Amino acid sequence: MKTGRVFHVWDLPIGLVWIDLGDNFRKNLIDKAKEVIGGESKLAQYLGIPKHNLFNWRKGRSYWKNIITRRSIPLSHILKLCELINNPGFSKEELERNVISIKGPGSGRSIKTKFPWYEDERIVRIVFHLLADGFGSSYGRINEDGKFGGNPYYRNTRSELRSEFKEDLEFFGDVPINLNTDMVVFPKVISYILKYFYKIEFGTHTGEIPKVMFDLPKEVIAQGIKSFNDDEGGFDDTRVKISSFNKKMLSQFRVLIIKKFPEMKLGIGEIKLCKTMLRNKLYTGYNFAINSQSLEEYYEKIGFLHKRKKELLDQWIQRKDRGWIRRTKGLTKLLILNELIEKPKTSTEISNNIGVTSNSVRCHFKGNRSGTTSLEKEGLIRKIEKNRWGGGIWQITEKGKKSLANI
Repeated sequence: MKTGRVFHVWDLPIGLVWIDLGDNFRKNLIDKAKEVIGGESKLAQYLGIPKHNLFNWRKGRSYWKNIITRRSIPLSHILKLCELINNPGFSKEELERNVISIKGPGSGRSIKTKFPWYEDERIVRIVFHLLADGFGSSYGRINEDGKFGGNPYYRNTRSELRSEFKEDLEFFGDVPINLNTDMVVFPKVISYILKYFYKIEFGTHTGEIPKVMFDLPKEVIAQGIKSFNDDEGGFDDTRVKISSFNKKMLSQFRVLIIKKFPEMKLGIGEIKLCKTMLRNKLYTGYNFAINSQSLEEYYEKIGFLHKRKKELLDQWIQRKDRGWIRRTKGLTKLLILNELIEKPKTSTEISNNIGVTSNSVRCHFKGNRSGTTSLEKEGLIRKIEKNRWGGGIWQITEKGKKSLANI
């Protein structure tokens, strides 16, 4: 799904990208530039570099302590050379055809690539993943925690999300990556390029939805929305709830959904303040919900890749299509107790198995003002621990087992 936007090599941030050129083009480029300007010394002065740099660039390698290193040339200098020569044989288009790889300043890893790049859903998904659960390097700075040497990464515990991210990086070419337990680490130059193309930062509190996203085709943006929600969204019984510590970005994300999918507007809630437990510490965050009246549209046009969230949304659609089944009084309680005979479970696990909402299960746990009695107060079940989201894991008691046995 191409957007129509094309990125050429000369569209890159020229001060932050180094280029490895084909041997013949590289040698001819420097030789022709020396001829035009009147010698190697004048060319070095024109570029503001030492003469030995020209020597190493022409050879395409440098030597240090018996180590041979491939030498790339700053894109800014390459463009100056092409402009100086002013010859069709060294045009921007000819330059682009002779690019072998790109890298960032210093000892960063090279990416074998071909230009031009055609913007599509892959680069859009990468941007939204990094806004949600990633870190994008800035030149000369380390990450927000002052760790990891400034290497950009995407982090998620779900293997299906990391796999897609790794495949999406192929937008840039043959990208060398490091795979850790829950992290995909990639070359800094990609981060520099993304920030330049989309005029954004990827910090927890500084990230924003790029303005250009509001103008891209809805089919492509649907992929970006899905990626963000795979990271920051959750399926909460009858709604998708999206959370972030960045209120401004979350508000922009909400507006993006409404603009691209106006048919979902009535089911999209307002931004709310919330408390989030993270690493045993309580934080203030924000969220909004895509409620039940818009969930079918969300399911058909956006959805999830995250396996568990996709399963929960699928089950909600199945319950909706099946319609409400009025059960014999007391049957839901029996089904809940029967589920807990097998092993302790959460309300969500039970709801998926017996075909009712998590809220309905919780009402049977605790009781409510509508007359539903509490299984906990009756002594039939008990909470044995809290899960990571503050909900409970429940267990049937001996009294509960006897109650089932007597039926």
